[in-house]
Amino acid sequence: MLAQRLQIIGGLRKIEPEEKVEHSKYLLKYLLPVLKQINQEQVTEKQVEATIQGLSPSEVEIRNANYEDGERAYCNNCKASIVDYHRSCPNCNYVIFLACCREIRDGSFQGGGEEVNVMFVNRGCPYMHGDPEQPCKGTPRSRAQLDAEKCFKSMDTVPEPTDILEDHVKLKSEWKIMDDCSIPCASCGSGLLELKCILPKNWVSKLERSADKIATEFNIFDVPATATEQCSCSNPVAVAEINNDNLRRAASRGVDDNYLYSPTARDIQHGDLEHFQKHWCKGEPVIVPKVNELTSGLSWGPLVVCKALHEKIKPGKAKGEANLDVKVVNCMDWCEVEVKIVHFFKGYSEGLMFPNMWPKMQRLKDVVLLPRHCVEFVSSLPYQLYTNPKRGFLNLATKLPPKSLKPDFGPKAQIAYGHAEELGLGDSVTKLHCDISDMVNVLTHIHEVALEDTQLEKIKAVKKKLRSMSRLAIQTYRTVTAVLTIQMGKECDVFEPDYYSRSAGGAIWDIFCREDVPKLHEYLRKHSWEFRHICCSRVEQVSHPIHDQSFYLTFEQKRKLKDEYGIEPWTFVQELGEAVFIPAGCPHQVRNLKMFRNACGWLGSFVCFLGTMGLRKKSWKSRK
Repeated sequence: MLAQRLQIIGGLRKIEPEEKVEHSKYLLKYLLPVLKQINQEQVTEKQVEATIQGLSPSEVEIRNANYEDGERAYCNNCKASIVDYHRSCPNCNYVIFLACCREIRDGSFQGGGEEVNVMFVNRGCPYMHGDPEQPCKGTPRSRAQLDAEKCFKSMDTVPEPTDILEDHVKLKSEWKIMDDCSIPCASCGSGLLELKCILPKNWVSKLERSADKIATEFNIFDVPATATEQCSCSNPVAVAEINNDNLRRAASRGVDDNYLYSPTARDIQHGDLEHFQKHWCKGEPVIVPKVNELTSGLSWGPLVVCKALHEKIKPGKAKGEANLDVKVVNCMDWCEVEVKIVHFFKGYSEGLMFPNMWPKMQRLKDVVLLPRHCVEFVSSLPYQLYTNPKRGFLNLATKLPPKSLKPDFGPKAQIAYGHAEELGLGDSVTKLHCDISDMVNVLTHIHEVALEDTQLEKIKAVKKKLRSMSRLAIQTYRTVTAVLTIQMGKECDVFEPDYYSRSAGGAIWDIFCREDVPKLHEYLRKHSWEFRHICCSRVEQVSHPIHDQSFYLTFEQKRKLKDEYGIEPWTFVQELGEAVFIPAGCPHQVRNLKMFRNACGWLGSFVCFLGTMGLRKKSWKSRK
């Protein structure tokens, strides 16, 4: 039975030759400009090399880097994959991307600096729950042990005692250029970076000429933009709200992009690809409800998944699964702890709380799916031409050469606790980040843990203490630094979804459009100290506002962002069985409203190439 269902992954319906031609023309239309950009970068770098060598560009010979089949070539600074031209040091083999070389020359280079430790002081659990910081008594180990005993239930492994935790960021680099535009290696301090290639001579330029010829033959760029990039959803707000059931309101921007396209899974079965593409090529998220109705109904419940995970990690050892440890993230202090897997899933079913009755949130992320759950996930995905990992014709990952190193597009799962009300501290969230490729996320299971009135009252009391402590700390910081001033801005309406089913809603999403990223960066740098990260410490040093993954904007912070910079994200609640498509380059964050499990996969579609120009710096800060 499983063998038959595995055919789903490769069992996409046969595409007729005429369809392949149309899809290929569509890909060419959006990829040819990118190819032209790559070729122009290579031409420019070859001209620079000619200047360095004192030759004409036609006389420059570029040495091959001689990478092995299946070996990934990547930039040592930004970790971007390298396709062809790059520079490397002959002494230490430090490799650098052409875009990084360009940034070094124009003075905008933001990576490659010395990596330094950023200290986060562990002030103890009482401080995290709104109590004043207590004077230190005893040794660091005894204090940490006492905090652990107070704040962690017996089912948790006690974290390694410490008073200070470290994270890492990179400082401004020492890279510079010579008078002839050559670049000395700042990694080893000796030698000049040499221009190297991976593909055969003039391979990219020949490909561009061939693609140009095809584009001209089929008049690919002569099609009016209005016919391919606009749809019936581009209506005035009021009309769209009344007449279109496939739109979901997600913002209050005062423009016509407040609504996201949201067709049902069954509607898509009857042909919807072109409509989807009109939204997708503009960098808009798409929400598809009820994808679970088209699957076999495989259980994603906690007991089934717990047993499946145990079998995945320790195959053939069904007994003793209570002894299996897994690493989870404690959302209160953002530190990893080891817990028994059965205890984690017990908390998923029953809930956990600290001694003061504050909800205790944990996340188990990047779980590799078992084959049967992988098949279930892939079979549930709409737009199989994009999402099928083996034969999706519009999934560019399927076009990679057989011997090339394939990117890991999943699917993987995340299992986490959740709480309906925003706590402000210790929420079960995925912090603001950006994926380097398009992504689809399906909510496969939710479970609600009802809280008693006594606990709800305790939560209100702790939230009140936390607000008072936060206001006092920010006021003190502003007074001491004299950098920020208290300004009473106008009240801005930030969209808050209220249409979703309270029983089915599992997670609330905030997705920013690409055009708003510069303003978002500026806001986060300006207000970084108002956010908390590891051990609830203030964020005092920012390497990259998005890729650091140190920020989560609460409702009040989103209101403040709109007040100061006039931008807001698309905000919506993901319900059980809904698939959310997130374009590459769109920063997003998620807060879990219930105990939930989702599965996500990354797509290699063309938007991946159009939206990742600013994502090369993803690894400026190495994650712990």
